[in-house]
Amino acid sequence: MIDLLVGDDPARAVDVLLSQAIPVQDDVLLLLSEMLSYQQEAARGEFERALEIFSDVVERYPELRLAALHLKRLRSGQTGSTVLPDV
Repeated sequence: MIDLLVGDDPARAVDVLLSQAIPVQDDVLLLLSEMLSYQQEAARGEFERALEIFSDVVERYPELRLAALHLKRLRSGQTGSTVLPDV
């Protein structure tokens, strides 16, 4: 197409542009759009999974805290009261 423009054949260059270059460009843009949609959906899925894990940790935090306190007492050899602090 550059050769046609340089060779002073702009009508042929426009014809090539409309019949070949633009349709190929449209195909490339469609493929890029599909790739972006796929990536966005994958990212959305990973975000939702991370949110589920975070929510699970938040729900279990009191239990995890109590377990950590109990393990700390066992390691330090404290065998006193079994009453644990309020969470």
